[in-house]
Order: sequence, then C-alpha cells, then structure tokens
Amino acid sequence: MERYQKILVALDGSSACYNALRQAIKLASEQKGAITGIYVAPRFLGDLDLTGIRDIEAVIKGPAEGIAAKAQAIAKEERGLTMRVITEQGEPHERILDMAEAEGCDLIVLGSKDYSAVEKGAKQMLGRTLTRVIGYSRCDVLVVPENASIRWGSILLATDGSLYSQAATQKAIAFAKAYSERLKVVAVINTSDEFMTIAPKIQDEMVKNAQKLVSDTAKTAKEAGCEVETFVKEGDTAQVIAELARQEGVDAIIMGSHGRTGIRRLLMGSVTEGVINLSPCPVLVVKA
Repeated sequence: MERYQKILVALDGSSACYNALRQAIKLASEQKGAITGIYVAPRFLGDLDLTGIRDIEAVIKGPAEGIAAKAQAIAKEERGLTMRVITEQGEPHERILDMAEAEGCDLIVLGSKDYSAVEKGAKQMLGRTLTRVIGYSRCDVLVVPENASIRWGSILLATDGSLYSQAATQKAIAFAKAYSERLKVVAVINTSDEFMTIAPKIQDEMVKNAQKLVSDTAKTAKEAGCEVETFVKEGDTAQVIAELARQEGVDAIIMGSHGRTGIRRLLMGSVTEGVINLSPCPVLVVKA
C-alpha cells in the first residue's frame, strides 16, 4: 500500500496533542515513515511599553522548550525515536500548513479534545485551527480524539460517490488489506421529514443509488481480498456515521474531503467537521 512517508504532528501542550503524538509515532513506526512536530507560538500584537516586558520573544516562545522536550521524551519512550520539533510564530493553521508543504508531508495529525456537554458551546464545532487545517490542507489529515488509539482492525468508510470519496475508498481498501481485511461501507441519505413527505419518489431513487454505490464499493474491496459489510442509512449524515461507528465498534473512520477553494472550503463544513466532532474513534480525512 501507499505509505505515509512524512508525518507532521501539531503540538499545543494539551493532553489531546500528546495522545495524538503517541498515536502518530505508532503509525510512523508501522509505515516506516518519519515524524516531525510543530508548535506555533502566538504573535504579540500589543504595546511593549505598556507591558514592561523587553524580551517579548522569549516570553512568547517560553512554553515551546517545555513542549518540545516533552514531545521528544514521548518519542524516545514510545519507539526510541529522535524527533525534531519546530517552533514557529503566527496564525497556527497557516504555519502548520506552510510547514507541511515545505517539508513535503503527506499526513498531518491533530488531536481533538474531549469536550463535555457544558463546553460544547465554546467548542464551536472543531475550533479555528482544526477547521482550517482540514479545510485548506493539500495532504491527508488524521484527527485523533483525546482518549482514542489508532488501530485499523475495523474500518468504516463513508462514501457518497464523489471524486473525493473515490480517493478515500482507495485509501480505505489499502488500509484494510494491509491491516485486517475488514471494511464496513456506509452511504447516508440526508433527507428531512418534510422532504420525504413531498418527494417520496426522489427518496426511493436516492436509496437505490446509495445501494448501488455501496454494492459497487464492496465489489471493488472484495476483489482486493477484503471482507466487506455495507450499510445504507437515512438521517443527519454526520450523526449517522458517528453513531454507526460507535455501534459497530470500529477503530477508524475514513472519508473524503470536498476540494473547494477559499472560504467555501471552510464551509465543507457540516459533514466532515460533524463526523470528527462526534466520532468516538480517529477520523482520516483523505484529500483527492
């Protein structure tokens, strides 16, 4: 299978980022790839005369040394690796994406915090950095929930038949073939009660199309030697995918990302972001 040769892990000092780092190290070891960490310190935009601080650069970059040291200790502890950690300043998503491109990375790994119901309002979906990295990245992005581990024993592929889903299908089959030969495929028909009432014939056609889609995908996966189970579901797409992942106890979700430009790419928004927001397991977002 095509392997991830260069993996970039975003670090911010949180427990979620260190768990994501541990999982990325494991993946890099399995795939014989290299791993780099990046910490982005914020720029100071205030008035230095008002703060009384003369060496503002040292204050801003102060946490970087501790974060880098901890990340390097984790790499040594987990797999005996020597890991490079780069410190940048600026807008986090811009620096992460610039570094991924400059280093020729083929995967960015991000940790996702486990927010309680009280905190969900503040979460604002995935948060600014995570949303923008996923939206603008040219390479695949793996998002790891705070308490999750990366395993590929059972994979759920979410597909809608688009070009981006086709890229995700190829990746999911490759992972399934390499790790477990077990793949679950789901297509979700996102229709409201009102839509189903006024357009039942269209809904029936959508169901048939979805059934054909998962059947064709299953055929391709079986030809590659995978054991496949298919699902056609109705409802809110993100909720259905995440709930199915939970019910089936899958280890990872793989899905494609719509390739839009500018602000439209950030509004890809609902499905990919929603799945990551709700998923109990890591989500691999594949870019076409």
